[in-house]
Amino acid sequence: MRRLVSIDGRIALPEDATISVYDRGFLYGDAVFETLRTYDGAPCALEAHVARLLKSAKRLRLAVPGGAAAVRAQVLGALAAAREHPTDDGYARVMLTRGAAPLGLDIDLAKAPGLIILVEPLPPPPAYDVGIRAVTVATLRVADGTQAAGAKVTSYLASILALADAKAQGAQEAILLDGRGQVIEGTTSNVFVVQGGAIRTPGEEVGLLLGITRQLVMEAVPVETAALTPADLYAADEIFITSSVREVVGVVAVDARIVGAGVPGTVTRRVHDAYRARARAAK
Repeated sequence: MRRLVSIDGRIALPEDATISVYDRGFLYGDAVFETLRTYDGAPCALEAHVARLLKSAKRLRLAVPGGAAAVRAQVLGALAAAREHPTDDGYARVMLTRGAAPLGLDIDLAKAPGLIILVEPLPPPPAYDVGIRAVTVATLRVADGTQAAGAKVTSYLASILALADAKAQGAQEAILLDGRGQVIEGTTSNVFVVQGGAIRTPGEEVGLLLGITRQLVMEAVPVETAALTPADLYAADEIFITSSVREVVGVVAVDARIVGAGVPGTVTRRVHDAYRARARAAK
């Protein structure tokens, strides 16, 4: 899969693709997005991603020109243009911005929302056999406590800074905690713990982003939703995170405490296999 950009359905090379410096997504983070990957050249869970994009847009009072059908068609068109072989795999970041407008916060200043799709080749896979290290970080995300709570907005500053903290401590992911000290999610992932053979993940009530990969995992294997704290992470037999591009990745240490045997466990590997089978069926 080669790198390409689609702007309102117009395909361009990355170096030729431009948007206005007055675009509100650029100026104010006034935009929502989805990230989806392909398997055997076909997008995984496209309908679920499109539905979540429209749900996020509704929370921002952001119009979607042409609705779900237009988004779907432009995603498929961009992927087809970027595909060099029928089974090429890559991923797409699909962004809906309120569009260009004069400076000012009033949403009525913007008249033409824009749909921008970045198609990228898959990055090298994570070290699935080795796993990653994580730290916990207490933070507030930009949409918390607002009408946009639960929307997948493009402003990721809290996660950017949390990940920087994690890297400074030699970790590859930050697990975000709310004001009560409960686990919400990773910077770009959902979090699962395994204890005594049972798999648990935080529920919607903590304000997490309901990941599509999270949902596919929950369709593939039995999972309970429960409130989690750092103490649950430290006591876990296994921990793994999920995201569209990385799939299922074992966490082998949290806050410098070794998880289980210090390597991705058997349940994590089993879940990864089950997820891949479910994801291929969700094309």
